[in-house]
Amino acid sequence: MEKKQKESTEIWLSKILPNWYSIKDDPWVKLSWRQGLPPAVRGLVWPLALGNTLRITEELYNYYTSQASLEIDEGKMIASFEASTKLILDELVSSDVYVRRLRTATKMAMGKQEAMLQIEQDIHRTFSNLKLFKPGSDLHGHLRTVLGAFVIHRPDVGYVQGMSYLAGMFLLYMDPPEAFMCLCNLLTRHFFLAFLSADTDHVYSMFRLFSSWLKTSMPQIHRHFEAIHLGPELYLLNWAFTMYAKILPLDT
Repeated sequence: MEKKQKESTEIWLSKILPNWYSIKDDPWVKLSWRQGLPPAVRGLVWPLALGNTLRITEELYNYYTSQASLEIDEGKMIASFEASTKLILDELVSSDVYVRRLRTATKMAMGKQEAMLQIEQDIHRTFSNLKLFKPGSDLHGHLRTVLGAFVIHRPDVGYVQGMSYLAGMFLLYMDPPEAFMCLCNLLTRHFFLAFLSADTDHVYSMFRLFSSWLKTSMPQIHRHFEAIHLGPELYLLNWAFTMYAKILPLDT
């Protein structure tokens, strides 16, 4: 196994990565990927594959992290909220506009604070059996920072349980700014946005598609699941949203 992984690493480093943009869609490259990316090249391949259509830069990441640290500081958060309500009052045009803007500001401020608290609770649960993100470790701090920065980047989405596994996986193979770039570009894919926006029609169409695949590929398991009334809506969402990082071995 070690010999095979070493050979695969050499192929990726010497043949595939130097020519990524010209051969990334070749069947043999896709087959090499499906056979498993060696850990040594994951931090190089994943950012290339995801791209950066959002134009996330390290400067932008640093700005978001500084804003996230303000949200965690309750006193500063209150001061920031008071400043935003004062701005609304200064721009007051009518009572309807005031109420609408005030509700929006309150929802956003409290939503961010709640998200930060949820992140704190979830960090130590991430890959908990491996104790990779235990309090006091560098990875623990990096995970908190990356997730907090995402909340600032997309306050309309906020934090959703499961994101910690995606961010945590990136952090195992790359520095925080690049992990943040990958997380942002990944979560804007239609697959994830359907879950995050609660697009029930799209989500249930994916459940039906999975059920059809299961019936074809693993008919005995499909019949068993049907017999005990275990539909994909009861388990697939948690698996798919974390890209199976929560249930499969780390190497896989």
